[in-house]
Amino acid sequence: MQLIKTTSSQLQDELQSEKEKVERLEGELEAAEVVKDGLKRDLNKSQAFCKKMGRAVGMEQETEAILVAGDFAHDAILMKTEQLAKQEVCVCVCVCMRAIYISA
Repeated sequence: MQLIKTTSSQLQDELQSEKEKVERLEGELEAAEVVKDGLKRDLNKSQAFCKKMGRAVGMEQETEAILVAGDFAHDAILMKTEQLAKQEVCVCVCVCMRAIYISA
């Protein structure tokens, strides 16, 4: 009779322990889902930004192709933006030099 009580008590303890594990794992799963949702939002924001930047620097098709492939277009867009900025500076310098030359 004592053996049955001990076994029953051990099984109840194991059951309680397993219930606690399940609750803990469910909590971890919920936390992971929250993180996953946040990462999806961040990815969507990043992709939208890349699309806007791609349009702004004349690389809309290239950006779209890169995003569809799953790669990020940040480096390509940044390089194109830097090139355009340098060209803009060169144009401004040329216009200023011409204005100075004409006024001289």
